[in-house]
Amino acid sequence: MVMGVISNREILSCPVTICQSFGVPFYLRCLYHVLLDQNMCTFLELLEQEKNS
Repeated sequence: MVMGVISNREILSCPVTICQSFGVPFYLRCLYHVLLDQNMCTFLELLEQEKNS
């Protein structure tokens, strides 16, 4: 089942792809949300936040 929620596995297993596609700052934001933030969010929500900031 696809939920669209980023998880430790996806973020930690694909750092090069994420950094090349979206940049290091975005990857670090993903790491923060996965490892430190208690709220679940989708990858698209993080992209939208990046676009609006």
